[in-house]
Formats: sequence, structure tokens, C-alpha cells
Amino acid sequence: MRRVIAIVIIIAAVTALHYTTPTSRIVYHEVYNRLYYIPIILGAFTFGLRGGIVVAIAISLIFLPHIFFQWGGFHAGNINMVTEILLYNAVGAVTGLLVSMERRHRREVEETGARLRESLRELEEKTNLLIQREEELRQSERFSLLGEMSAMMAHEIRNPLGSIKGAAEILSDHFRKGEDGYRYTEILVKEVDRLSSVIDNFIRAGAPRREQTLPIDLNELLKELLFFTERVAAKGRVTVSSQYDPHLGLIRGHPNQLRQAFMNLILNGIYAMERGGRLTIRTEKSDGGIAITFTDTGVGIPEEAMTELFKPFYTTRESGTGLGLTITKRIVEAHGGRIEISSEVGKGTAVRVTLP
Repeated sequence: MRRVIAIVIIIAAVTALHYTTPTSRIVYHEVYNRLYYIPIILGAFTFGLRGGIVVAIAISLIFLPHIFFQWGGFHAGNINMVTEILLYNAVGAVTGLLVSMERRHRREVEETGARLRESLRELEEKTNLLIQREEELRQSERFSLLGEMSAMMAHEIRNPLGSIKGAAEILSDHFRKGEDGYRYTEILVKEVDRLSSVIDNFIRAGAPRREQTLPIDLNELLKELLFFTERVAAKGRVTVSSQYDPHLGLIRGHPNQLRQAFMNLILNGIYAMERGGRLTIRTEKSDGGIAITFTDTGVGIPEEAMTELFKPFYTTRESGTGLGLTITKRIVEAHGGRIEISSEVGKGTAVRVTLP
């Protein structure tokens, strides 16, 4: 809009100078003729071919009465003015055409650039997908090998479990209900039954069978696990504290699987504090679900290791198998949840499990 106003003002000013300056001052009029090129070029640069032609024609129509009434019309002495009018239109057309061509070329370049950026984005997505699929294939191969090994080992493990369970049941007869010894033997029997169930699944199908979902009180499940691991924590000089939301409510899930997942996280937190420390377990409602956070004051996890944590057989402990977090992640995701890990070297690690 500003350029349009500028064009109109320049044309009006030059025209006023033409009409008010005596024809005897030919040099002045020659200068005024040249000044008309300014709005013509400005119109062409602003509106392209159409702008250059429209402004040139407008100036020609304004300039013609000046030629007829003040310069005596078209004759040999005014041939330069007629030529000037032709040049106005030629300059307007050529300049406008060049500007339009340049703009068209620039649009084509921008469109080509946009298509290239889109192609690059699609290529990047496909590359990331390919990398993801390759990583999934590697993990699938690892789990396939793990399944074969587990199936072979299951037969060797199954028989001693019966003996362990029998011994635990005999020991329980020496304690009264409510005593620590009775609780320990009761937990031992439950864990043997759970391990037997896992082994049966491997033998029958080569993969874990889906359990029936049951209502689960996560607060009680965690209390049971902390009781079972309190001696491990004490041996490692680890103080365990808990903050349970009393209004947490129940969730539906597979008790044995969740017990295994949370046991892995508790033991990981304890083992991460070789010189002792504090493990805090917190339950709370979160976004329509339940969040369980395990926070330790251990050595922390280096940033470069964060992307490797859930890969099978990756471990930083000499005695570790590298399967705890992998199994835990699969169990959590099978329940429709997610697991997130944040860590700071030298300060500790927080593992947050969210379940619907």
C-alpha cells in the first residue's frame, strides 16, 4: 500500500511540474520526462508485468494532454515526446516481465526446496524406521536364543524346585502364623510356585503364557516385596523408605509378572548403591492411572548408557545378566504402561512406572 501511495504521489508531482512549467524551459521538461521512469519501474517491481504496463499507460494518458494543449500536438518538433511515451510503455513491459520471470523462478526454487525438504524428512523417517526394525530384529534373535536356552534349562531346574518347596513347607510347621519365620517360608513357597509356573510355560509353549488378570493392590504387593528384600538391603547398608498413597485403589493385571518386574527394580536400586544409601518407593495417582517411582542415591547412569539400558544382555554389573530391565519393560508394556528412567551421575537414579 505504501508503494502505491508513493507511485501516485510521484506521478502527481511530476505531472504538476510539467503542466506548471513554461514550455520555453525545455531542459526542465526533459528532466521531468525522465522522472516518470521512477514510478514505472517502482510499479513493475511491486506488481510485476501488470504493474509496469498499467503505470506506463496511466502516465502516457496523463502526458498526452500536455503534448496536445501545451506543445501543439504531434509534429516534427515533438517527435522526442512521442518517442518518450513509447519508451515508457517499453520500459514498463520489459521491467515488469523480468520481475515476473524472476518471481516465478523464485517460487519454483522455493517449491523445489520444499519438495526436497519433504523428501529428506521422509527419507529420515524411513531411515529411522529401518534402524528401529533392525534393532527389533536383533532383539528378537537374542530372545529367540534366550528362549532355547531357557527351555533346555527348565528341565534341569524343575526337579529341585519340588524339593525346595517341600523343605519350605516342612520348615513352616515349626513356626506360628504371624512370626517372621512363617512369613519367610510362606513367601518362599509362593516364589517356588511362581517359578514353577514360568518353567511350565517355557516347556509347553516356549514362551510365557498369559496369566489371568486379577485385581491387584500395588501397595500390598510392594510391601510384600520389601519384606522379602529387607535382608538384602540391610546387607548392602541400604535404607528403604516408602510413601504409599492410601487412596491408590486396585488395578487389574498379572500379579506374578508385576511382582517380578518390581522385584527387578528394587534389587537394581539396592545393587546400584555399593557403599550404601537410600531407596525410596513412592506410589501415587497420575493422569488417570497409577505411578510407582523407585529412587536411589547410587552412582547414577552415564548419559551414553541410557539408550542401552533396555537392550537384552546389557549390564554394568559383573554378576548381572542384563535381562532384568528388558523383562521389566516387556511386562510393564504388556500391562499397557510405560517405564521411564532419569539419572544423574553421582546423585542417583529414578525409575518411574506408570500403569493404567
